[in-house]
Amino acid sequence: MITFNTNDSEKHGVSASEVSNNNVADIVRSNNAIFNQYANLVVSNSIINGDNDKALVDKTIHGRVIDLSNSVLAMKSAKLNIMENGKLVLSMNNGDKLFHHAMTPKELSYIANILNDKNMDDGIKLSKLNSLVNSITLNTQLQYNFERNASQGESYSMHR
Repeated sequence: MITFNTNDSEKHGVSASEVSNNNVADIVRSNNAIFNQYANLVVSNSIINGDNDKALVDKTIHGRVIDLSNSVLAMKSAKLNIMENGKLVLSMNNGDKLFHHAMTPKELSYIANILNDKNMDDGIKLSKLNSLVNSITLNTQLQYNFERNASQGESYSMHR
């Protein structure tokens, strides 16, 4: 398993109570820990599946980006980014538009619980995390389609 450089508090994972804490420093530390655990899982799985791509590992470690494009159904691309302010943001592109979704405390708590579950193997963890990402991307695409159709309907009724 590839390990990312983390401080000692991040090596022990993150609990759901840490994620919901309103202290900014704790939130940043918790999000970094979640990102690092998630990145370890994705990169390890890629290597196990024969995708021993050094560029993927370098991009994940140094770029602070996890490419989830192969895991999403509704978008052409999806990436989980850790921003300078410590927030985790899911960036998605459907081919027409780029969307950004800041992960909510509830989503972060869900991710942390999955990553820290010692009774789950990595394949199941990745599957559950992919399901969460897919639900976010599908919801984003549905909302975009609804808004686009609503605006086209308004435009159509104004031209009548």
